[in-house]
Amino acid sequence: MHSLSIQFQNLTLWILPVIIAVLIVLYLSYRRGRSQSDWSFPVLILLRNVVFFCILVLILKPLISWEIRKNHKPLVVLFADQSLSMIAHNGISADSVRSIVTNLKDLIERHDAHVEILPFGLQVDGEVKYPTELSFDSDGTNISSVIDYCENNQGDWNIRAAVIVSDGVSTSGEDPLLLKMHPRFPVYPIGIGDSILIMDPAIIDLSMPSKASIGDSILIEARVLSLGYGNPTTVWLKRDGQIIQKKTIPTYQKSLASTVQFTTIPDQAGIAYYSVLIDTTHDRNPLNNEQKSLLRVNNNKQRLVIIQGQNSFNGRFFSLMAKTFPEMEIIDLLSFQGKWHTGSESDPFQMKWDAVVLFGFPSNDITENQLNQVSSKISQDRPAEYIQYLPTIVPDKLNRVFSEPVIRKHRLIESKILSVLCRINEENQNHPVLMNLRSEKQYKSDWADLPPVGMPFKEIQLSDDYISIIESGDQKPMPILSLSEADGIRKAFVSGVDLWRWDMMTTGANNHYIYTELMTSVLKWLTDKLSTSNLQFSLNKDIYLKGELAEVTGIITDIKGGIVPNAMLTAELIDAGNNSTNFLIQWNGVKYRGEIPLKSEGDHQIIISAASAEFNLGEYRKNIQVLRNSVEHQNIQQDVETLKGIANRTGGSYFTPDNYRNIAGVISFDSETHTSFHKLKLWRWPGIFILLLFVLIAEWVIRRISGYQ
Repeated sequence: MHSLSIQFQNLTLWILPVIIAVLIVLYLSYRRGRSQSDWSFPVLILLRNVVFFCILVLILKPLISWEIRKNHKPLVVLFADQSLSMIAHNGISADSVRSIVTNLKDLIERHDAHVEILPFGLQVDGEVKYPTELSFDSDGTNISSVIDYCENNQGDWNIRAAVIVSDGVSTSGEDPLLLKMHPRFPVYPIGIGDSILIMDPAIIDLSMPSKASIGDSILIEARVLSLGYGNPTTVWLKRDGQIIQKKTIPTYQKSLASTVQFTTIPDQAGIAYYSVLIDTTHDRNPLNNEQKSLLRVNNNKQRLVIIQGQNSFNGRFFSLMAKTFPEMEIIDLLSFQGKWHTGSESDPFQMKWDAVVLFGFPSNDITENQLNQVSSKISQDRPAEYIQYLPTIVPDKLNRVFSEPVIRKHRLIESKILSVLCRINEENQNHPVLMNLRSEKQYKSDWADLPPVGMPFKEIQLSDDYISIIESGDQKPMPILSLSEADGIRKAFVSGVDLWRWDMMTTGANNHYIYTELMTSVLKWLTDKLSTSNLQFSLNKDIYLKGELAEVTGIITDIKGGIVPNAMLTAELIDAGNNSTNFLIQWNGVKYRGEIPLKSEGDHQIIISAASAEFNLGEYRKNIQVLRNSVEHQNIQQDVETLKGIANRTGGSYFTPDNYRNIAGVISFDSETHTSFHKLKLWRWPGIFILLLFVLIAEWVIRRISGYQ
């Protein structure tokens, strides 16, 4: 506090003798008739003086004046752009921008100056203490908010300069160069990123067949938007995530699409996922750099070896049914008097087995050598397994054929074959074997009332990996058709000796050939790993940006692997808010195709179900992620003209990450003394009236207590 002074606004000479007279009266007013030791006398004198002082203040009207001087350190305001575009530039990362801000802060503080870090995106946010708190996640940039802040904050603080760390691209608010700029301190922009526009190369289309066989030549064609500035673009072809081919194409500064073709020959059956992607270090949207689709690859021929422990009509019936498959090569192998008999010109044990069928094998007359031959071949080739469990089979020998025992418990009926009713196991009614069968024909009445079968066992228990598909209708059901898929090997177990009689015993409309179709479905499932689902779909991407189209393509197959072009499809998209949107999927002559716009962010799910007549063919589900599509990614380049314009119009200078340390040499770090003047009109101070009232009340109370009139 400096220059304290008091001025009386209403002081005249006649007031002085009045003041003296009043003071004498106050002193003498309580002396008479009281002891000198009376405690109330000095207190009353003091209170009367305070009353008199308050009255004098009201009469004289004193004015108290003083001034306060403060010395302010220089302040530099550092505005840090934390929009998404800041870290989308080539060679720029969040850490590199934070490093620039950190170095600037340290550099300025060495000149005994204070630094205030203010992040901004769509607006100027509150101060952050450390540069590590900068997040670079804003969906927009409003540089005009920084200019407004500089215009409106020029008061008591000693702001010597403002520094803007930004790429200069403003996506919101007014054009910074159209604003009036009259800050009393200069603004120094530091430009981040390359001034050349970052292009957005993309894979815009992918076409390829949906179905092929091993050895076919497959043409995969992609349309590539190869935007760039001279550096060639590498295009990769992947199969199941592994790079198998690559090509290099030139880049263009205009939106010219190039067609890139790859030729590949699949050598393995199954569902193969092919994808075409471009190798880009940095672009505006890296999520459009890949497109993918699926290819169903079938075997040309599957070798099925049917081994019979003894010749039976049941086995011949099964063999004739299997030979109707054009994609299967059937090898019959019959054991008779310890020797093998086959119609094949070559030794079956010198061929590769894709699937093996055991009909009544091994029986009692099978030799150890034959048993070892079959066991060794199955162990070597790991074929799919079908076991027709007839009464002639010796369970212990059967378990020795395989690496793991098949039968855990059984009890044979000695007197006669037991006739039992059949039923579908409700828990497994949607198994692919039954779904494949239902996709072929309508067997609703058969499943409702299946004919009986001859069961040679009172009790049978299989290993735990088997699940029952068709079972006896007793209270303690026995397996009739059981399936397993343990260790990657598919297995079927049939224990009904006359299951083949279904063809003759079913007489209802459309119910003929049920056994043939059921066994066809079983063989299809055993030899073709694709039959786990009739629906084989894929999306062109797993991660999308909001506003993009999700494209779904695929095929639907029947029991024999043929394409079903007339299935009834229902497709829906469930967004992050659990809202459902239906969309259309249609057959285009090659595959089923559909697309749906993604209008919101978050985790989504696509669900596709297909039906043939009244039967459900299956369901496809796929989870996808939708990210926000920020306007920040639409123009990735440094706006040098805007940043230089701000510097020129405010008296500052433009800097880059290469020379920003020179800012300390151009900023004035002078301290500033700020003087503030203050006045107090004491007679207007509310405390005077409160004090006067309080003292008068206290004086009256003490006087009454002390006995004064």
